[in-house]
Amino acid sequence: MSELMIPKDFQQAPFFQDLYLSLRIDTEKDFEELLHDRYFLYDIQEKLGEGVVKPWTDATFYIPIVFRRWKEEKIQIGEVFQQRKNKEAKEPMTRWVAHFISVLFWMNDQPVPGIVHLNEHIPTLTYKPINVWERLAFVLQRPNLHHSYSQLSELYTEIEKIYYKKSIMTIKK
Repeated sequence: MSELMIPKDFQQAPFFQDLYLSLRIDTEKDFEELLHDRYFLYDIQEKLGEGVVKPWTDATFYIPIVFRRWKEEKIQIGEVFQQRKNKEAKEPMTRWVAHFISVLFWMNDQPVPGIVHLNEHIPTLTYKPINVWERLAFVLQRPNLHHSYSQLSELYTEIEKIYYKKSIMTIKK
């Protein structure tokens, strides 16, 4: 078990707030297991100069795992909304918004630089869904609304298409 201090660039609601200034990591868990527990882990490690695993350098391995896990867990999140237990949806929605942001940067071959100024970083990305920042901002402000869940689902569908289109274009070069 190791512990990382959360850099200021990542200390923002709803992800890391005053209560979460450090992040405990079970070093025995693999990438897929850590998806359930943590977000921005590899990006934070890179920011701190401790990055060993760099998913943005091997996106073809890591990003499909995120897509697969999202498809599995989105069903459970949808059931929470159907049962009108919106407060229970906040944690998994926050986690999957974070993973979406990671995929967005990783598919552009870079780590997430921070979440404090996402509105400045996202427009510089080459590969991204249309109006992604406005849509993400909506989901981040209201993660426990069913409409946010629908929006996040659409964003994942779009980014997956963009990712695979980029992959095909890269192979053709």
